[in-house]
Amino acid sequence: MLTFNSLHKWTFILGLNFMLPINTSIYSYIFSKSEIILKELGLFDLFASLFFLTTALLELFDIVQQFSIWGFFYIDVDNITFFQVHDYVIFAYDSTGKKHLLNVISLKDIEAQLNPTHFFRINRSEVISKDHVERIERYSNNVLAIKMKGQISLLKTSQSNTSSFRFWV
Repeated sequence: MLTFNSLHKWTFILGLNFMLPINTSIYSYIFSKSEIILKELGLFDLFASLFFLTTALLELFDIVQQFSIWGFFYIDVDNITFFQVHDYVIFAYDSTGKKHLLNVISLKDIEAQLNPTHFFRINRSEVISKDHVERIERYSNNVLAIKMKGQISLLKTSQSNTSSFRFWV
């Protein structure tokens, strides 16, 4: 069954990992044959594109996993004020107001790893930390506005989550 997560994975595998090496190998071959660039540079590009194509195939069949060349770093959960999804990308905001890009596909994956006594999903796109709530006020009928420490903007509960949020607090 095709889910959003699998579609997301296939899009990145096909778009970035297949099309780039194929285009690079075609251009490398054409440029080296027409002597626009040095033949050695064209061969190097050709071998590099084949290497990327090989890693894409290994990733496609789950033999290797994709990783970042910049590495990973850890954020202390105690410093996270809230998690937010924006355009299908998930960010964690810390107590200093800094925004961290996360390497996860869904907010549900993060929510499953968090302690429900400390974190609560207030709407479709935000999970907040109880320890970093500065102020709660009424926004409209059955919607609350929440001021988080280190943040300027207010977060709003969804109408369907407001009653369970009141109970959680």
